[in-house]
Amino acid sequence: MKKYLINDDDVITDDDVITVGQNLYRIDPENSAECKEFPFLRCEKASKNYNHRLIQDGADGEILSGGNDKNATPIMQGDIIASNLDDDLAFILISDMLIPLYEAKRALDAYSTATNRTVISLPTPSPTPELEEEFTKRDKKMTAEIATMKDLIEHAENEGVEIIDGVTYSASHTWVEIAKMALDLAEQQEWFERYEDKYCND
Repeated sequence: MKKYLINDDDVITDDDVITVGQNLYRIDPENSAECKEFPFLRCEKASKNYNHRLIQDGADGEILSGGNDKNATPIMQGDIIASNLDDDLAFILISDMLIPLYEAKRALDAYSTATNRTVISLPTPSPTPELEEEFTKRDKKMTAEIATMKDLIEHAENEGVEIIDGVTYSASHTWVEIAKMALDLAEQQEWFERYEDKYCND
């Protein structure tokens, strides 16, 4: 569970947007009744299909910084999204909805004070065929990139030169490429960790 503070300035077009399925949400402290499900949210249907992106990210939703879907932060079940201007204006992602944190807290408090609690362990959800295909594709790609990186490390350790398009590069250039690959592999590993958290927690 993570907490994200998002921007909700007066200018709606510059606001951060939360996508959950095909719904776009903006925190709007001034508009307490537009979103029928919950106050202080402005919601609308997305014209673009975000489901494929969510599968690729291994996420349940995204925060689009400034409303720009090229600058997205994946979010997962139980993550909290709060206003940067008013930390009390917070929502929690549960299922395919953003629920005011105070509503979720009320339910949790009622559960914690109940005298006859029954705990039922349900099986871990199964990934969709599209997600399994994405897993296989990413696994093959990451395995190949790790093998390439190992070759580059061996090459750089021997202080060999690298020739690309007729231009000779020193071993330091190879180390820079290795560092870039390592950062990319770290991002790929985050996808696998989100996948395992969601589908492999028995």
